[in-house]
Amino acid sequence: MGLVWSAFPDNTYADSGARFDKHFENICTQLETAWMHSVQQIKDKKRIIVTSDHGYVFFGAGMAFERKRSETQELNKFFGNDRAKQLTGPLGFDSDDVFMANGFAMVKGRVQTRSTGQAATRLYKHGGMSLMECFTPWLVLEAE
Repeated sequence: MGLVWSAFPDNTYADSGARFDKHFENICTQLETAWMHSVQQIKDKKRIIVTSDHGYVFFGAGMAFERKRSETQELNKFFGNDRAKQLTGPLGFDSDDVFMANGFAMVKGRVQTRSTGQAATRLYKHGGMSLMECFTPWLVLEAE
């Protein structure tokens, strides 16, 4: 069994052009190129599984649930630059933006906290746990 990993399409979010609809119109051409240089180069396998670490959904500019600094202070203090954390006791604050299950606390939906340090300089930041993050797409290709 072989494993091939690619940073596509995550690596297409490296510049500010990815903030606009045009980026997603052009990604089809980029996907074709990535497909030709990865999956189509695998010659000796009868079965190939193609997957991703998460799905991709483009909601358009401004569709993240950004909060005012005063609303994210407790989230930032608790989560730091992460979006999930193992609970070692009670949460210590009330927030409708936190989901707790199985000993973990997670930022909900598309809520974005305010990152600090090196993470604050990133052009794109993850929001919380959403359907896009929870469902993993996959495709099975079998040669005859």
